[in-house]
Amino acid sequence: MASYFFIFLNISHSLIWISFTKPGFMKNFSIALNLLLLVAVGVLFYFQFSNKPNGAKKVAAGNNTAASPDEFRVAYFEMDSVEKSYELVKDALEQLKGKEGQIARELGGLESSYKKRMNELNQRGPSMSQSEGEAAQRELFQMEQNYQSRKQSLEREFYNQNETLKANIKKEIEDFLKEYNKTKGYSYIMANEPGLFYFKDTLYDVTADVVNGLNSKYKKKN
Repeated sequence: MASYFFIFLNISHSLIWISFTKPGFMKNFSIALNLLLLVAVGVLFYFQFSNKPNGAKKVAAGNNTAASPDEFRVAYFEMDSVEKSYELVKDALEQLKGKEGQIARELGGLESSYKKRMNELNQRGPSMSQSEGEAAQRELFQMEQNYQSRKQSLEREFYNQNETLKANIKKEIEDFLKEYNKTKGYSYIMANEPGLFYFKDTLYDVTADVVNGLNSKYKKKN
């Protein structure tokens, strides 16, 4: 009756996996998705710069001057830094961890009750009549069905909670970046993950701005 249900919290393209059978959390990054995004970024840069003169002027990430219409500016932030430092993400993971523990305790209790009752009936087995033995089998079967039904219900609850938290985090990041970019003038602000970029100019790293801004906004709500 062991559970092998897995769930993940997907922020941008980063996957945070949570298992009912193992404590803690572990990250797993989608290599195929990252390669696809890398190709897409390469194509994007090619079309943007193939018909433009070399020597485009660099603008520091902290510059508040919006870009002119013909400028193409890209900034990035480190997604793993957001996951580690954004208080909303920390709180979301704590909620999921608490829910995971609650589910494990409840299912563990049901499993213990099942095993206890099975042992009791096994001890009585030699002295049972045929009808009593059949009734015992039906009882154990019903307990098993109840366990599976409750397990599925708890998994749905966990999944729905995970999806709600994931959507909330994604919206908070998007809303912040929209407001942040009003004075920055970037064409794109991208989330960088391990394996996505093989070279990056730290001049355009706005991770500190994103983390500090998100946390400041989150603190005002609490």
